Amino acid sequence: IRGLTDIRTRIRSEEDGLTIDMRASVDGELSIPQLTEELQQSVKSHVEEMAGLQVAAVSVYIVNVTVQPTSPPFKNRVE
Repeated sequence: IRGLTDIRTRIRSEEDGLTIDMRASVDGELSIPQLTEELQQSVKSHVEEMAGLQVAAVSVYIVNVTVQPTSPPFKNRVE
């Protein structure tokens, strides 16, 4: 998913299905709630489709927000 980097995942097996905890860094220019919701839905559906396992919960923790510079930093002019 565009805007997410350095994703680390921990998966636990519980009685009611898998619990997936994810830690990620995000680009601060994008909507964090939208990114995390998209990641949760995407991971849940992919795991259930590909592995055939029930997913009880997907938790996303944002550990860092980065802002990419949009233009090169300006240099002070010395006269």
